[in-house]
Amino acid sequence: MIQKDRALCERYVDAYSRNGEIIQKLKENGAPDASLIYLCLSGNTLDVMSTMNARQLFLFFRLRTCSRAQWEIRRFSETLREKLIEISPEIFNLSGPSCYTDGVCPEGRLSCGNPRKRAE
Repeated sequence: MIQKDRALCERYVDAYSRNGEIIQKLKENGAPDASLIYLCLSGNTLDVMSTMNARQLFLFFRLRTCSRAQWEIRRFSETLREKLIEISPEIFNLSGPSCYTDGVCPEGRLSCGNPRKRAE
């Protein structure tokens, strides 16, 4: 679609070039590559659909609500967990990151050092 409109195509190429310059400046100032990847994607998003049973959700929450998980997936998983707790608290109150569910952080020296405590 963009290729059909020359002015629009020029604006896109210009924005993409400026984006590259911003990425380079952020990289020079110490921004982690994991964060810069989103700028490289030029704001593209991807919808994902998945089905999981309770056991799979527990594993998903153990891995993805951890503070070491990527921020987008962590935010999504925390929101999903909160909604499931509203629906079925007797099951999902027991879900969360490993430090919460098992009392042990599997991250070793990369642990955040701030384990979550269960609300008893």
